[in-house]
Amino acid sequence: MAKLSTKKINIADYSKDNQADVAKLARSLNPLMDDLERLFRGGISVDDNLPFQYITFTVEVDGSNDPKTSIKITTSLTTTIKGCIPINANSDSNFPNGALGVVCIPNGNQIEIKKVFGIPANTKFNVTIMVVS
Repeated sequence: MAKLSTKKINIADYSKDNQADVAKLARSLNPLMDDLERLFRGGISVDDNLPFQYITFTVEVDGSNDPKTSIKITTSLTTTIKGCIPINANSDSNFPNGALGVVCIPNGNQIEIKKVFGIPANTKFNVTIMVVS
């Protein structure tokens, strides 16, 4: 993987007529480039910098894909929840039987799981979703 390498704005690379304007830009952009390089060298992570959270819950659905028990999950997200994206489903004895889908209803920092598609009825599954805010 290529490493991020930035080039600083060097005022001397520009004509005398433009150096004053370029110097104004350089005062803002050169420190920004330093910060970006430092972030990438230090291991910037998506988990730490984007507004989402992975949550795993256990669910057993009936023949209509409704959870047999009410599932309400509290998130640590502080901004408005936009929705849920299913990531994975697993069980000790079964496999998903179709495309995984989740219907979730956000309410503040809580989510209610209304439907789970793609898993067989009457079998407990651990389902991982990505909650996006």
